Amino acid sequence: MKVAWITGTSRGLGKVLAEQFLDQGWVVNGIGRDHSIAHINYKAVQLDLLDNAALKAFRFEIPAEATYLLFVHNAGIVGEIAYAGNYLNTDAIHDVFQVNLVAAATLSNAFLHELTGKKVDAGLMFISSGASRNPYDGWSAYCSSKAGLDMLARCIAEEQRIATTNRKVVSVAPGVIDTGMQEQIRRSKSSEFSKVDRFLSLKRDDQLDAPEKTATRLFRLWENRERFQEVCIDLRDVEFD
Repeated sequence: MKVAWITGTSRGLGKVLAEQFLDQGWVVNGIGRDHSIAHINYKAVQLDLLDNAALKAFRFEIPAEATYLLFVHNAGIVGEIAYAGNYLNTDAIHDVFQVNLVAAATLSNAFLHELTGKKVDAGLMFISSGASRNPYDGWSAYCSSKAGLDMLARCIAEEQRIATTNRKVVSVAPGVIDTGMQEQIRRSKSSEFSKVDRFLSLKRDDQLDAPEKTATRLFRLWENRERFQEVCIDLRDVEFD
């Protein structure tokens, strides 16, 4: 039995990614505050990633019959789009790092801790962003938190390599997807995000990827994970046979 834990499955990419794994016969544990999937193999796991006490107390329940385990940190927020010095709510800075990076690090630690002494194969996949490698004005918290996510993945991958656990770790930039985050970006003021017109044109010209297409490609990437030696991957550069 293959088992996945995926954060942020209530909507957007997380929801269709969970559905993709379910369609392929996996058992999926959706981690988050809200849930919208009804499936016999879907388990709703209540956890507010902004609640640090609950996050630190979280434990992964590993089924005895599991043959493969996967943790996917998909949850992410762009937060307030503003220049440094202009944030109206500085709590928004904390929240971006909490959801995008702190939750990923804390849950990864809990996941790997539960694997101690177990022989079952396992892996980790982080949903990153092209913004982790390219600076955008107005996105300082988002860009830097996603850059931290990439480095987290690289460090864990190096640790697993040294420990010879054979656990695959990847951080994948999925491309520009038609989700609620994109709606928020398109509402930005040009004074706080100079590239807003580009994102408006992506929507107008139907250049955004459908979440379903991206989820299918992410699943195929994981199924073919041994083909990829690098940890940080741009899904747009991946070609499948």
